[in-house]
Amino acid sequence: MHEPDGLVEDDYYKAGLAINQELGRDREATRLGVSALVRRDPEQGWLTVELMSREPLNLASLRLRLLHATRENFDRELELLREADGLFRARLGGVPAGEWNLQLQPVDSSWRLTGRMSLLELGQTRLIARD
Repeated sequence: MHEPDGLVEDDYYKAGLAINQELGRDREATRLGVSALVRRDPEQGWLTVELMSREPLNLASLRLRLLHATRENFDRELELLREADGLFRARLGGVPAGEWNLQLQPVDSSWRLTGRMSLLELGQTRLIARD
């Protein structure tokens, strides 16, 4: 008698749970009306995030994941601290120039915004909720 291997089934189940969790975070960002403007200043070496939402979020910091499209070992995570002007900032230090996928979220990971940005020159991108 052959018993089915539960490993594959378990992996699909875990993958499905992870996808549902990500979608839930995207829906929460939509519900809160969260968006962000991400700006890069190559001369100063800063990445600045202006966060907007329908209701006050009162966050002291944000996490920004920079995900390289083809080289996982290039991936970085930055902690952006809220400054007196209400903007969130972090030094880019050591992040190679190029095209990056971005994931912005609060420390508790309750919502997220995603998008793409070029770190080749002075630039900016808007991150919006996708559900």
